[in-house]
Amino acid sequence: MGVQNVDYHPEPLPEFLKNCTMKPEAFVRELLRIYLSTKSPAWEYEKEARIILKRHGILNIPGKFIKEICFGLQTPQVDIDLVTKLAQDYCGCTSFSQMIRSESEFGFTIPKLD
Repeated sequence: MGVQNVDYHPEPLPEFLKNCTMKPEAFVRELLRIYLSTKSPAWEYEKEARIILKRHGILNIPGKFIKEICFGLQTPQVDIDLVTKLAQDYCGCTSFSQMIRSESEFGFTIPKLD
């Protein structure tokens, strides 16, 4: 399936099902694509892409493609330290941030880490 830009859509499945005229094999493939690559419009600022493959296992991604790493709310500091060091040493990534709760409309902010 390859690289798929995330589609930020409030209700993609009902719209797809209502307008679908595909044959069964194409229907299943498109349904999977929608399921794996759609998020709420609230996340649109991420400008995310996903890699969707038919196989499992390790996927080697050239380091130059990693522009920023954003850690989740509850990422332990030891994991942040390790991933930051590895990313800096092996792919030159220098941009890191971490989700934190806030009083904003969506309840999160993403400040850069030093």
